[in-house]
Amino acid sequence: KLRRCVAGAFFSNAAKLGPQLGYKTIRGGADVKIHPFSVLHQQGAQWVVFHELVVSTQPYILGVCTVEPQWLSELAPHFYQFKGGKSKGGQDEGDDEDRSSKVQRTR
Repeated sequence: KLRRCVAGAFFSNAAKLGPQLGYKTIRGGADVKIHPFSVLHQQGAQWVVFHELVVSTQPYILGVCTVEPQWLSELAPHFYQFKGGKSKGGQDEGDDEDRSSKVQRTR
C-alpha cells in the first residue's frame, strides 16, 4: 500500500524500462537512468516513479520506487489511461503483461 501511495503522489514522474539500458520518462520521453547509489540501480523494474531528476554526466533519477502500471491510470485517470481502454464488461483489455506496455499519458 505504501508503494501505491507513492505512485499517487509522484504519478507525473513515471518512467518505463526502455529497450536500451535505462528508462524513458512518460512525461517528456527523456532517456534516464536510476542513480548508481540507488538500491534499485540494477534491479530492472519495469515501471518506476521518481522524486527528482538530476543531470551530471548523464540524466539520473533519484528517490525511485517501483510501481504497477495500472496504478497510474487508477490514481491519475486525468493523466494516464490504458491504450484500448475498457472492454464491454468493464475489464481492462489484455492480460497483465500486455497492459504494462499499453499505459499512455492522456493529452
